[in-house]
Parts: sequence; C-alpha cells; structure tokens
Amino acid sequence: MLCDLDRQLRWGTAALLVLSVLVWAAAPAHARPKGKFTLGLGLASQSVSGSLDGNTVYFADPVIGPFVAAGKLESGTGVNLLGGITLNDNLAVEAIVNTSKHDASHVGLPGVAMTANLASVLAAVRLMLPLGDSFELFGRGTLGVYTVKFDNNTQLPPNPTLIESTFSGTGLGIGGGIALFFDPLGLELGVLTQKAKLDSLSAGGTDGSISGADLNVTTVNLTATVHFGGPS
Repeated sequence: MLCDLDRQLRWGTAALLVLSVLVWAAAPAHARPKGKFTLGLGLASQSVSGSLDGNTVYFADPVIGPFVAAGKLESGTGVNLLGGITLNDNLAVEAIVNTSKHDASHVGLPGVAMTANLASVLAAVRLMLPLGDSFELFGRGTLGVYTVKFDNNTQLPPNPTLIESTFSGTGLGIGGGIALFFDPLGLELGVLTQKAKLDSLSAGGTDGSISGADLNVTTVNLTATVHFGGPS
C-alpha cells in the first residue's frame, strides 16, 4: 500500500509540473511573482555515496548489538516540498523537505534485497539574481537533519533476521539553480550538494551512537511553486 501511495504521489507531482509548464507556455506575459510567501511541490532525484558503502557493519550497541549491515544505496527518486519567505529581491529563507526511495545491497550478504528511504529536512538561505521579469538565478546554502531508514536490513549472526534500522545525523549543503516565473506561479530546477555525519543508529529496539558515518548526497529538484501574500 505504501508503495502504491508513493507511486501515486510521484505521478501526481509530475502531472502538476507538466500542468505548470503548459500554463506558462499559454500565458500571454511572464512576470516575477509579487507574493512574499512561496509554497512548492516537486520531484527529487538523489544519489548517495559515503560510509554506507555496502561493506561496513555498524553496532547499535557495542555489547549487545544488534550488528547492522548497512547497504550501499543506489540512486533513487521521490518528492520535494518547499516553503519560503522572500525578504527582498535578492534574499529569501526557506524550509525544504526531500524524500526518496532507494534499492540497496551489501557485499557480505549476496542475494539479500534491501530497500531504504532517504529523507532530509533543511533550513536554507537563498540568494537570488533576477534576470528580467521572467527568470532568476539562485544560490542556496542549507543546514539540515538527515535520516536513512532501511526497511529490511539484516542483523548478523548468531541470530540473522530482517530488521528495520535507521541512521540519522546532521549536515550542510550548497547549491543553486534557475527559476522561471509566470506570476503567481513559478518553476525551478535546482541542484544541491550535501555532506552529513550520521552519528545515531536505531535498530531492533536498540538506540545507540556510532562514530559518524559520512553521507554525501546530490539532490536534483524540479519544483512547481506558487507565490502569494502581497508584495515582497
């Protein structure tokens, strides 16, 4: 059921983006939005590297375990949510959520299928360079919280069983992109490179600290936006 909901949400988001492009193409004139507040919904494509390399075991507790074989994540897709407040023509603050679903594998567990969900909640500062009434280049710096949840990870012997495990931590990001406007709507394409330290692990009912696993994430977002709330 969750897979069906995830698929429906992605299709719905894609349909919204296509509709936004059609509305923009049909609009007689393009103009930079005058609204102070921004809401956005879009697609997220995320690639991952770092210490979750499919060749490492992590201990939720060094004495009692469980010992978690964290898989290497393949690239995945999901949903992007955006909220923002425009302070002036060149500065905005934002809250961003990215979620994506990934296949994963571990070299020590051949044939064991894993899936993982990567989620981030980010606070961002956005610097904007308007290019006329219709376009904008932007840069973005972020501070965020990251979680990687393996839905069917593996606890190693003596009791090999499939268990859920969640890695979490914090990190920074930097990126940029281009935005296209047709007041009060917009469409933007952005890329964000992020580096996080995962220092917490929850598995099999045991919560513990780990020696910061590195998580490197590159996120590409295509987001439809609506701007409202009076002049900025």
